[in-house]
Amino acid sequence: MGHFTPNAINGDLLLIHLAFSLPVGLCCYVYRKRGLRGKCLYLCMCHLALMPLGAYLYFAAINGPLAMLTLFLSLVSGVFCALWGMEYSTLASWLWAPYLGYLCYLQMGLYTYVMLC
Repeated sequence: MGHFTPNAINGDLLLIHLAFSLPVGLCCYVYRKRGLRGKCLYLCMCHLALMPLGAYLYFAAINGPLAMLTLFLSLVSGVFCALWGMEYSTLASWLWAPYLGYLCYLQMGLYTYVMLC
């Protein structure tokens, strides 16, 4: 199985994702109260939708293991989002704060590390 080659399109997608990760991470903390869960949930879903576009296509050509770690973190984030989206889930409210925000920032750190190396 061949690797993807980084190019201008993949680089632009990665930069867009990096720019989007910071406000999403902040919203994870600001909107984690029960009454405001919908606003942050939509942002998190957009964040997770951008993940495979910018991250895996770019990292697979540079650092395969880091690409897989980033993809794994996005899947874990998706599970947290799905659980948190359940209206009456005690487990979801326990998992939500603040772990998803930490994962967003960890992903952003991984992106920055790879871009600078």
